[in-house]
Amino acid sequence: MNKQKGHEGDVERLIEEHQPQLKAFIHRRVSSKEDAEDILQDVFYQLVKAVSNTLNPIEQVTSCLLYTSDAADEGLGVD
Repeated sequence: MNKQKGHEGDVERLIEEHQPQLKAFIHRRVSSKEDAEDILQDVFYQLVKAVSNTLNPIEQVTSCLLYTSDAADEGLGVD
């Protein structure tokens, strides 16, 4: 089995599993729909990078995603 294909399936599954909760979390913190979508996209981009880094696997995916989105909120100056 192609290792890259395995990671792609993992990422797709993780996105499908966590997107609704993460999207709601971000929308509660950000008033702009566009900013919220940008944050969501950035968080999943970070997830793709982390999943492909087999030297440092993610053990607590939900915590990692929420932490990443919270950090992105702070980068936008959202309280």
